[in-house]
Amino acid sequence: MIRIFTINIKILTLLVVITHNFISCDYDEFKSAEYTASKLYMPAAVRGVFTIDNVPQRVEWLPTPGYAYDFKIDHENNIFIIPLGVYRSGIERKGDINVNIEVKNDTVNMLKSSGKIPESTVILPSNQYSIPTALTVKNGSEIAGFDLEINLAYLLSHPDEIFAIGVGISSDELEVNQDISTTIIVIHTKMLVPTADFTYSINGKTVTFINESSFGMKYSWNFGDGRSNSKNPSHTYSSSGNYIVTLTTEGVMGPRNQAIAEKVIVIP
Repeated sequence: MIRIFTINIKILTLLVVITHNFISCDYDEFKSAEYTASKLYMPAAVRGVFTIDNVPQRVEWLPTPGYAYDFKIDHENNIFIIPLGVYRSGIERKGDINVNIEVKNDTVNMLKSSGKIPESTVILPSNQYSIPTALTVKNGSEIAGFDLEINLAYLLSHPDEIFAIGVGISSDELEVNQDISTTIIVIHTKMLVPTADFTYSINGKTVTFINESSFGMKYSWNFGDGRSNSKNPSHTYSSSGNYIVTLTTEGVMGPRNQAIAEKVIVIP
């Protein structure tokens, strides 16, 4: 009986030692793990060329964290605003990091030469935009935002032009990821001007309308005997006859810049 008890004690002691060593090994490995060093980069540069060729669309992937759209318009001050930002990667968030912001249009010319952006692309004139020359990623923060502000009147005066600008970052205080340190922004100004058009099919006295407008954000229909603000409405007429249907399309400029399409609908 005593011998069995002694054997059990020895086995238990051995298990405790093995468990202790196993836990100690795991703990030592965890303590010695290495973490990726912090670097600076521009989130908008991750997509390659940051192309703005459509009205604002909510998307799952955002060019700059914290902003729901690629751009916004300040109608009161006539400014086309592109939100950008500088991101600090890695786990370390200590200390203020000063970052320089620079225009790098030599990259635009390289992309034109390689065919990665249209050859007709024009570099945005320096007197038609403004950006800060520096910003600070604050202590404890991973991102600092800034705006590229462009003269909206200038873009509107070139209704079918493609403009581009390169915006890059540098810093003497933290390493910059050179692969995603410059954002190339390409703006197709045609998206500022909506077009209005539609097709339709008739079934009895019910007409189904298919909106084929471009760069629209808001729609207003006049069926001749009723109205709708739906994008692709259906309408049932109460009597036969000819009706003038009017579609008014508004884009990013709102009522300042509308497009109108009219067609005669014959109801049997």
